[in-house]
Amino acid sequence: MAIEVGTVFRFFVAEASKTKRTVVVALLGDHKQFATMLLINSELTDFAKKNPHIRAAQLPLSVAGRESYLDHDSFLSCDYLFTRELRDLQQAIRHNPSIVLGKMAKEDIENAKQLIRASGKFKPIELERLGLLENDDDGEED
Repeated sequence: MAIEVGTVFRFFVAEASKTKRTVVVALLGDHKQFATMLLINSELTDFAKKNPHIRAAQLPLSVAGRESYLDHDSFLSCDYLFTRELRDLQQAIRHNPSIVLGKMAKEDIENAKQLIRASGKFKPIELERLGLLENDDDGEED
């Protein structure tokens, strides 16, 4: 299975210390060997509730139209980015294909990228390194 921008996974995320839903928002590297990912939360974290800057970087996702990867209304956390090697994700899929839940709509990905850029949390050089500048391609194969 090809991993694309928008692929939604469910696996253990060390950064969150639990199994989470995640989505690929960019593919990067000379041969697209890394994926930049975001976490999907079932509700706002306490930290996000208290911090208006973090709260503003949460993209609400209603379950309607997203049933393949959501069980209930959720939030895409656009304030925290992490990367994974594609080969590690591909190996995880080979080991357990059910970790792939579906694909997020391109519009949701674009909205997430806009929130990431607007958050002010990331410098342009970081956005470039993570494959998230406005003019970066979407990482999909032609």
